[in-house]
Amino acid sequence: MKPGRRVGSVATGLVWFLALATAGAVAPAGAAAAAPAPSSPLGARIVRAWPAAEEAPYKEGPHGFPLPNDATEGGEVPGGGGKVRVYDVPRGRPAVAAELRKLLKLAGWKITGDEVSPKGTVRLKCEKKGVLIAASIAGTDAASSIILTLP
Repeated sequence: MKPGRRVGSVATGLVWFLALATAGAVAPAGAAAAAPAPSSPLGARIVRAWPAAEEAPYKEGPHGFPLPNDATEGGEVPGGGGKVRVYDVPRGRPAVAAELRKLLKLAGWKITGDEVSPKGTVRLKCEKKGVLIAASIAGTDAASSIILTLP
């Protein structure tokens, strides 16, 4: 067997796999269609691909805590013992606080405390299935940070 032929067949298989995946005929392992899936001309079942990140209303943080999709992890707060984490959001504090309240409700979290400090920091106490997390939204009208104090 020629070495080039084997590489060619692997490359050809990869091209076919990518073509089928792009067309929606291939799904991740364990994925199942919610409704009867249509068939392609080749007879393969077409299942919906997993949702894109922009389709999800939020991303999950520690303990499943919902975070805005544009939040980026800023790391742990020094001296917090690993229980205080910061997430930066490139939007103003009022908009982020309003969105976080909606996301918490959507994700099944209960807000047990909601107050605003004299300097404008929003402090939320949140609970879900016995997990208590304190969230503070600090910053300005241009950018903000979500500070989570974990159990």
